[in-house]
Amino acid sequence: MLTARLSQIEHVCQASLQGEDVLVRGMAIDSRRVRPGNLFLAFAGARVDGHDFLPQARAAGAAAALVAHFVDDPLPQLQVSDVQAAAADIARWHHRRLQLLTVGVTGSNGKTTVKNMIRAILEELGPTLATSGNYNNELGLPLTLAELGSEHQYAVLEMGAGKPGDIAELCRIARPDVSVVTNVGDAHLAQFGRREAIAGTKGAIYAELAPGGTAVINADDPFAPLFRQLAVAHRQLEFGQHPAAVWAGDCQMGPQTRFMLHTPAGEIEVQLAFLGEHNVRNALAAAAVGHAAGATLPQIAAGLARAQPEARRLQLRQTERALLVDDSYNANPASLAAALKAVTPLASRRWLVLGDMLELGPGAEALHAQSGQLARAAGFERIYAIGPLSSVAARAFGEGGRGFATRDGLLTALREDLAEGPAPLLLVKGSRSSSMDQVVDALLGEEDACCSG
Repeated sequence: MLTARLSQIEHVCQASLQGEDVLVRGMAIDSRRVRPGNLFLAFAGARVDGHDFLPQARAAGAAAALVAHFVDDPLPQLQVSDVQAAAADIARWHHRRLQLLTVGVTGSNGKTTVKNMIRAILEELGPTLATSGNYNNELGLPLTLAELGSEHQYAVLEMGAGKPGDIAELCRIARPDVSVVTNVGDAHLAQFGRREAIAGTKGAIYAELAPGGTAVINADDPFAPLFRQLAVAHRQLEFGQHPAAVWAGDCQMGPQTRFMLHTPAGEIEVQLAFLGEHNVRNALAAAAVGHAAGATLPQIAAGLARAQPEARRLQLRQTERALLVDDSYNANPASLAAALKAVTPLASRRWLVLGDMLELGPGAEALHAQSGQLARAAGFERIYAIGPLSSVAARAFGEGGRGFATRDGLLTALREDLAEGPAPLLLVKGSRSSSMDQVVDALLGEEDACCSG
């Protein structure tokens, strides 16, 4: 964990110190999550200003605060012109002091899953720290880096991009030794305008590699030629369909996924606790990173076997009325297509419960219509849609597609239909802000209520 005196940090970010030269450990931006000894970062956001919460941070145990202007509070304070930029400077300084291998992970789909798989592999080699939750942006990355200590040998950093230039900026805070772009899709298309802009932004993770670094490239991605060019000064290792250096054979899909992993070091059987072919591709990305980091085949296989899906990412939940697949964490057309394919081997009767997929730009309606048609082609019997965009998907689906204005309306119809016949598989998916997790929780809560007492 970052451990430094304010006088050291004062020099790093050209700050002015007011108060005692105390020792700080770690950083926090939320006064409710402050731990004893933390440096509290007083960010001024659109709705709340961290400068107003110094008393709460002090009460929670903060040792000092990083501020844009001094506040009338006994907490020692470092005043800087830009709190966010100063936090990045502190994190960069701390990261460079450590002797560890850093992995950078980005992509339109699968980056959190790949990050977790890589972490599990590298934990077979030594102490590893990985990005927690959604701390993958210019605010979260410094907090993650502040958790690193001399005991860590590996850091796995998820890097998200909401606008052009974001990945390059994150890499300048923590330059990766190994980088991977999982894929380029339609996520955040509204902010970027076109896929080429997304690829250029994410490809910076290769251009910004540390000297002697390795670029792990998805050979099947349409932008692989661009990524090879961006990584021309570095070692390159590709994963994907044969004849990529890292590839999968003899794939067996189901609740337990098995495949034969082929690498430059040989081959080994791998078992995953993840559904779908897309997660085999995610495992290939992680395996390639593991190989680049020096992991042996048994270490790679053991790490992949230990890795577990995160909450609400293709989670299987058996209820009395349905086999529920909770994939409500987030959605875009590519991840929906992958989910439709992943659940196909699990049941013959399949229904889709869909919320709006957001941030898709002017083509959002057309993309939703294509998704509805894809669900029909994939053999789904019904779509229950909530929201104006997902209702477009329901109309494109045709017979069996229904759109609803409210969650209660959708749940009422779903309950009635579930009571009529054999239990189907229910795939629940939508963008995070569509709150499809509430649909899942309502269905699971209903099950708990009917089965308790």
